[in-house]
Amino acid sequence: MIEISHIQKKYGEKYAIEDLSFTMEDGKIYGLLGTNGAGKSTTMNIVCGYLRADAGTVKINGYDMLTSPEQAKRQIGYLPEIPPVYMDMTVREYLTFAAQLKGLKGRAVQGEVERVMEITQIKPMYRRLARNLSKGYRQRLGLAAALLGDPKILILDEPMVGLDPLQIAQMREFIMSLGGSHTVLLSSHILSEIEAACEEVIILREGHVIAQGPIRQIEENAARNRRYRVTVKAQLPALEALLCEKKPDWVLEDAAEADGVVTGVLKSTGPQDVREALFYLLAEHRMPILALSVQAETLEKAFMELMKEDEHL
Repeated sequence: MIEISHIQKKYGEKYAIEDLSFTMEDGKIYGLLGTNGAGKSTTMNIVCGYLRADAGTVKINGYDMLTSPEQAKRQIGYLPEIPPVYMDMTVREYLTFAAQLKGLKGRAVQGEVERVMEITQIKPMYRRLARNLSKGYRQRLGLAAALLGDPKILILDEPMVGLDPLQIAQMREFIMSLGGSHTVLLSSHILSEIEAACEEVIILREGHVIAQGPIRQIEENAARNRRYRVTVKAQLPALEALLCEKKPDWVLEDAAEADGVVTGVLKSTGPQDVREALFYLLAEHRMPILALSVQAETLEKAFMELMKEDEHL
């Protein structure tokens, strides 16, 4: 478990993170989201013990990062955005070196090296110099190093950046396979991958948590206005006048009329489903609905809504 309580980090006169608190439960995969400069990298560096917070506490599986840093750091495997790989070492040499740095000794070193090469599927490259690896294999090498010692908490900073679609899919499947046996904090700007791989998200803006919880809950909470794609046999002025008179809380957006058919997006304030009420209203006024569908909420839409809302606070 990761417990972050009221941590702060200031550079000069500017707070990178301010009064930041959140908890991560065992065995879950969390996404860490935010725009550039939101404090994601600073947060991950403090959680990993690379940076020291100016205030607040970080506990990793019960170990305080300030008072018991060695025990806390042993619980964590960290993959930074650019893996710190020595280019003149082979895959096996680098992993052996990294295992020794983590305090592994004797036969345990080679046993761990074999284990992480196997699970990250990098073993066929074990003799190859790191400089000659593709971007995807270099990311796997960094991930293999993070897995040495079998840490129960993994911090992954943009593990999919620069990968091709096949490599992204493979990395996503591997990260998802870690859930249950590991607690994972995954930072990425690829929101569709966060949505696919993670169970919960933590969203930062200017060093503050503005939303945290299960992805579906975040989507529903952010979607205060339901949207429906609708096609109606009607004249646009008449349809707009009807909605304005009968349903002022419904707004027709991006509407266009062609040959007596109106297509647009109907926005309704509130979470209630308006399809039945819309059907009866338009049927009563002889405006047949030709097509009607709910616009699906996505993490990307929820993220954009949260950013817009926070700008006006």
